[in-house]
Amino acid sequence: MPANLTHPSFTQPDDPTIGLWRYMDLSKFVALLQRRVLVFARADKLGDPFEGSVPLGNAAALTLIKEIRKSDPGKDPYSGMPCETLEKVFTQFSDIRKRAVQAFFISCWHMNQGESAAMWKLYSTSDDAVCVRTDYATLASVLPDEICMGIINYIDYKTATIRGDNLFNPVLIKRRSFAHEREARAVALDFDVLLRGTSPPHIREVPIDVDKLITAVYVSPKSPEWFRGVVEKLANKYDLTVPVERSEIDSEPLY
Repeated sequence: MPANLTHPSFTQPDDPTIGLWRYMDLSKFVALLQRRVLVFARADKLGDPFEGSVPLGNAAALTLIKEIRKSDPGKDPYSGMPCETLEKVFTQFSDIRKRAVQAFFISCWHMNQGESAAMWKLYSTSDDAVCVRTDYATLASVLPDEICMGIINYIDYKTATIRGDNLFNPVLIKRRSFAHEREARAVALDFDVLLRGTSPPHIREVPIDVDKLITAVYVSPKSPEWFRGVVEKLANKYDLTVPVERSEIDSEPLY
């Protein structure tokens, strides 16, 4: 304890007390309280087909190196390495990255000081939904030290190039079309899957101190009036002594 915040691939927020939000259906909230674990999803099950992939600049690197060898050999970063060997090395890197997508397990959080109407719509499948609030430093404090934390960098995959010196780098970028998510993520790497090719589960469960993690609970702005009381009783049942509030997204305007 706590999570690793010093890994060179992981960018940290300027303010470690910035709020983190996790939007979920009621069943997942109950499971969180009851089982006292955070569910980390396998990277290739997060719903984004680009998860763990590299931008075009990296994918085209081999072609660029071959062109440099012909036009300006003095600038060849792999001078002395035969083309056949170079191609094998790049193929191996690509294969490792493909396998790594099944070896990374990720917990995603929306980073913001306030609620997000877009997140309510995107990540709750019914009106009977809740959101738990914490902050960046607190989440880090309840996670084990083998898990790394950082914020996502949103890039143009057609023009960008990322550093290829660490396997974590591809899971810390997303396309700019996802920038509204303002995502912070906690990442665990399963070395058995990566090195031995063992059959990976779809999720990984990480035990946490739920009482320390959650600082407030909000119910969906679309939920019926009585729903907040239900969630409040559930929280009390599992000894979670934090405020349960109704979302302010749809509060009445004043004129």
